[in-house]
Amino acid sequence: DARRAVDANPPDLFLLDTAGAPFVDLLHGFGLKVLGFTANNAAEWFYLESLGVDGIYTNDIPFGVKNQAPIQ
Repeated sequence: DARRAVDANPPDLFLLDTAGAPFVDLLHGFGLKVLGFTANNAAEWFYLESLGVDGIYTNDIPFGVKNQAPIQ
């Protein structure tokens, strides 16, 4: 199973901000995983989470562990 990942890094956040969840859905439609980069506070974390990304990078490990979704 060769899964691909798309990193939503700072330049791509412009695309996420303007296209939002439909952009994430489009990437999912191509079988891609979308990772949000880098949430260092609750507002950034919950914004990326609301878009439906598959994972979120953070520098605040305790916060990330506390707020991560269950692994499926």
